[in-house]
Amino acid sequence: MRKMLFILSSMAGKTEFDINEKDIEKIYNKKDFEENVQIIRTSYENHATDAAKAFIEKYKNYKKTIIVGGGDGSLNEICNVIYENDLENTSLGLIPMGTGNDFSKNFSYKNFKVESLLNLKEKKIDLIKVNDKVGINVLSLGFDTVVLEKAYEYLDKNPSLGKKAYFFGVIKALKYLSYQNLSLTLYDKNYKQIKLEDEFLLSAICNGGYYGSGFNPAPSAKIDD
Repeated sequence: MRKMLFILSSMAGKTEFDINEKDIEKIYNKKDFEENVQIIRTSYENHATDAAKAFIEKYKNYKKTIIVGGGDGSLNEICNVIYENDLENTSLGLIPMGTGNDFSKNFSYKNFKVESLLNLKEKKIDLIKVNDKVGINVLSLGFDTVVLEKAYEYLDKNPSLGKKAYFFGVIKALKYLSYQNLSLTLYDKNYKQIKLEDEFLLSAICNGGYYGSGFNPAPSAKIDD
């Protein structure tokens, strides 16, 4: 059995699933659980990152999987830890327990239950690289980043708003409409260079198809193409 680390975010909105430590523990036999499975619930800022780094270092030469029970923010944090420390031997999984859960919309969780964790299958996906960091879902610039900022302001004041915070964020962000001068060089699948230079209100580079709690700017996006 491969080594497993479950990171359950204490800050997650839990709008999809609410799976706890006992739910995970009971699907394994005692020996497998004691020897191969760790579960942590985050209790301080950067706890998830610290736990993932320590786990990877401890089991450097083992095949291992980190399962994030949280939202898109937690998932992206751990994606970067794996990318920087042990991309060869470490896979990443997600139980959508966040507010937006946009990356999870690239998959079907219709029949998911905690027992499904016993039958994991690995599959390679694409990433977006920006400077020294990677993004697993969508990189956005402009208006929608203001929307996100305002949504989190609402969530800080009232966490129970959940997904509604994004819609309130859109309304509030309309007061801050502005354009950005961008110069982009892209390459298509045949490596033909495409240059764009203009003023943009909103720009989204999409690996996955969804962001902002369900907005779908790239209906044809595929995470493994």
